[in-house]
Amino acid sequence: MLRPCRPLLELWDSLGSDKPDITFEIVPFDDDTTSLNEIADELGRRIDCFVAPCDSDHWRATANILLLDELAFCLAVPRNHPLSRRNYLTWGDLDGETIMMVPGSDSPLVRKIREEIKAMHPLISLVTSPTHYDITTFNACEQAGYLLPTYRVWSDVHPSMATIPVKWPWTMPYGLVYSKRPSEDMRAFAQAIKAHLTTQQPEAGIAS
Repeated sequence: MLRPCRPLLELWDSLGSDKPDITFEIVPFDDDTTSLNEIADELGRRIDCFVAPCDSDHWRATANILLLDELAFCLAVPRNHPLSRRNYLTWGDLDGETIMMVPGSDSPLVRKIREEIKAMHPLISLVTSPTHYDITTFNACEQAGYLLPTYRVWSDVHPSMATIPVKWPWTMPYGLVYSKRPSEDMRAFAQAIKAHLTTQQPEAGIAS
């Protein structure tokens, strides 16, 4: 649910007649930490590629990443929480709240955000989720009243969580993750997307 293929397929369709003759098989997999790491380590065998937020030291070391966009960080807020009715959130709104975040051990950006919150916003509490989000992470936040950093592309993941923009500067790289030794079809697929992106205006990427 958190690595949906729709944004990639919509981007592929936008290539029009420029795209090579490639067909797709959608491969379902679980979002839990163990399964996602196994999928990443088996790229080129069980699965050719997936799209996801990709500020991962492990993925950069073991896979190719083609940047598609920069996703603005939002916050997922339980719909019964008073902040869920806001059009956007500021740091002042977050005082006294609890934010669930991944540990940051595999993401330089998440480490930076965690450090800044601890140093500059002591009235915000942080709790730690598993390495990667899955649907149980959203369930836990909805039940406990926690806020969860998220993106607009995940706004439909949990019906009881509202995705709200935040006035902070952080964005997360979002890209195509594939094997360092791709098949010829996968190589052609990635090259066609890369060529298409280089011809587009800056605002023409995948909407965040």
